[in-house]
Amino acid sequence: MKHSRGMFEMWRHAEVQKYSGIAEDADGIEINMPAKTSDDSDRLIEFWLKAAQDGWGFRWGIGIMTESARAAISWRHSSGAAEIEAFIKPENSDSIALALRLGMNATDVFSEGAQRYRMSL
Repeated sequence: MKHSRGMFEMWRHAEVQKYSGIAEDADGIEINMPAKTSDDSDRLIEFWLKAAQDGWGFRWGIGIMTESARAAISWRHSSGAAEIEAFIKPENSDSIALALRLGMNATDVFSEGAQRYRMSL
């Protein structure tokens, strides 16, 4: 609860919220997306349980998502995945640019208005 006010202030902005929500697969089934850190691999971090450190906030345009996505792709490749995919709404130009920067290709598949981007590993 220590960071509740700061999290509220950050998440109340439309720019922060506009592309967030529950992730679903192509069949509309919810995807559980817990995360683990290498420093604390026994602890799951769920989206709604994250707490910000003092002074932390969203930072756009400095390569954090590119670096994070490359690390995630590398991890998936090393664990035997054959493909990476993302469904991105056409108006989300920043995410489209990221997908293309990562080497993903747009497909002609759409789901709920979001276009499928894919990359073979």
